[in-house]
Amino acid sequence: MKQKDNIAFWDRSFQEEVEGTAVDAGLLIWALSGPSFALRTPRTMLYLDPYFGGDPVECAPHAHRTTQIPLNPATLRRADGVLVSHAHYDHCHEATLQSLAGGTPAEFHGPGTAVREMASFGLPAARLHEVRPGDRFTMQDASVTVWPAYDAYETGAVSFVIESGGVKLFFGGDTSAGPAFDEIGARGDLDIALLAFGRKWYMDEKGLLDAADRLRPRLLLPFHWELWRAYTGDILELGRLVERRKPNYDVKILLLGDYLRYGPRGVWEKGR
Repeated sequence: MKQKDNIAFWDRSFQEEVEGTAVDAGLLIWALSGPSFALRTPRTMLYLDPYFGGDPVECAPHAHRTTQIPLNPATLRRADGVLVSHAHYDHCHEATLQSLAGGTPAEFHGPGTAVREMASFGLPAARLHEVRPGDRFTMQDASVTVWPAYDAYETGAVSFVIESGGVKLFFGGDTSAGPAFDEIGARGDLDIALLAFGRKWYMDEKGLLDAADRLRPRLLLPFHWELWRAYTGDILELGRLVERRKPNYDVKILLLGDYLRYGPRGVWEKGR
């Protein structure tokens, strides 16, 4: 699917922050709007569902992008791996992935539907890796376990648990809750859960907290709620619901460009 022209990006200085900030231990997470994150470990640079494009030419009604695009993918030069949860436009984006393949040595991991889509973009076959629930692989000092996803609009989706230096993070793409959440939560060692909420395509505010209750993270980072006009989440209602329910985990909102450092002893700080 093609995108509209006239794309505007943030100043190059933000890219220099993302690509140049060192990590001594644990994880550093950059929020890049919608489903997209950069994830740094001491040795590895990963992108999760990177989407640095504008509205598709044929988008859903009123699904216009509400946030600026922070990074110009054509100038990115650091990436060891890209994790793609599913084949939707804003998770498996042609121009973004083509640029990452051309400008970095990244390996690309995703379910069969996404890998076939990436192959159609012209990404090198040798750097495409199809994954299924139960698979495990490593990228330098980061280990990744593939789990099922429960996306009503994409049956081929997967989710990921990424671990490095004693910190464990769940990234769900557009998933809702399902049986795998109980299995992950039963282990009791999840530090961070990245979960999508919004309207129609995603979990609502109650569904988001219900899902996090099952995963049992120490910290919930909601995402995707701000990206698409007419499909946004009610962030105030989420805050009120957190106050009423008082979950056994922290809930923090990362706006576009915010970062979060999470250390191996569960000490974390948010910044921008």
